[in-house]
Amino acid sequence: MKIFRDSYTALLIVISIILLLTANAVLGVVLTNQSQNAMKELIHNRMRDISITAAAMLDGDELKSLTKEDADTEKYKRAMKTLTYFQDNIELEYIYCIQPPKDGEFTFSIDPTVKDPGEFGSPIVATDALRKAATGVTAVDDEPYTDDWG
Repeated sequence: MKIFRDSYTALLIVISIILLLTANAVLGVVLTNQSQNAMKELIHNRMRDISITAAAMLDGDELKSLTKEDADTEKYKRAMKTLTYFQDNIELEYIYCIQPPKDGEFTFSIDPTVKDPGEFGSPIVATDALRKAATGVTAVDDEPYTDDWG
């Protein structure tokens, strides 16, 4: 009888350990997934908030009328100063202005990046979020993309 009781106890211990390990693994996967989604949402919200704030501080009419030749004008310098402030004080690696498509392509306008800035008028990759933002709706791409600048 003692052998039966010992083997039964050992079986219960093994089953309990397996159940605990399984529950721990499932819980770990679920919590990791929730954490990743929450972090992604926080990053998207931060990018959206920064872009809304920067857009509110820039004069859209002035930006719309900028050309490459305006680099030494007061309106260009004012917009560049605003973007540089954001880049320096909000820990942004990149921030820039984009002009909507005139001939089908979005192009750089102002880029305060010190090292290798985007050239005024050069085309950029048009993402879903960029097309949506061009209609006046703030948007952030779900997946980052890579171009010549990173």
